Amino acid sequence: MVDQSLFLKAGLIALITVLLDAGIHFYFSHPFETIDYFGLKFGVAFVVAILVYPKVKKDLQGMVIGATVFALAFQTVYVINDNIPFVNLTRAVEVFGITGGLEVGIAFFFIHLVSFLVGFILVDRFLK
Repeated sequence: MVDQSLFLKAGLIALITVLLDAGIHFYFSHPFETIDYFGLKFGVAFVVAILVYPKVKKDLQGMVIGATVFALAFQTVYVINDNIPFVNLTRAVEVFGITGGLEVGIAFFFIHLVSFLVGFILVDRFLK
């Protein structure tokens, strides 16, 4: 039997992840990412949350590991997106005044990790 509450929790984790990331993009990066980017992020966050949440709920160390898995998964999908049909992502994004290169990749890795971790913690704390 499918645990419907897991789908709700995963959906909320993904939604919080996307909203936090969208806020960071709105205030600190240019140009603003495409709707495809946020849709893809929601999908990856949802799948990772479904796979990881039941194993690590109530365990902060496990949540950090789960958030790292999400950040790595999303970075991987972002890098290989040219092979995903009908997905258009912005490529030249400036964040915190940094344009391109490893620095932007590292900055976004940590932004994605923290966004997912906050969603994970909020859902774990407030939904039983």
